[in-house]
Amino acid sequence: MTRQVAKKNGKSKLAHPPLTVKIHRDNVGVTLYCPELNLHTCGKTEQVARSKFIDALVEYWEFLQEQGFKNESPYKEHLKLLTEQVLPALANASLFSAHRSPSLVEVLVEALRHRERKPSWDADIFGSLVKSSGR
Repeated sequence: MTRQVAKKNGKSKLAHPPLTVKIHRDNVGVTLYCPELNLHTCGKTEQVARSKFIDALVEYWEFLQEQGFKNESPYKEHLKLLTEQVLPALANASLFSAHRSPSLVEVLVEALRHRERKPSWDADIFGSLVKSSGR
């Protein structure tokens, strides 16, 4: 299954990003919430929170794989969403990121193969993964 990639402001984005993220700012920092996966991340800045969100997606996928939640709801739906839509979108978006580090694709491949990975993700691809972000 191939997805069309649209260009917006010179950045590549998937035609139908698989996730929604709600952004909350306060005097402490920024919190991101993804209702599809019930996933929360935070950071002092939005860029830090986005980077942590991308890490959390892969870590959650790895956790679901390792813990054997393949048949329990909502985990089986989360695993299916991550495996069939989110991680492929992450890989695709990372290929089109103008700011990605040379090792980003290799890091994703290692994560997909259950190898140890370096925590160096580029938050540029965040926009390709989310349908909308409440500000």
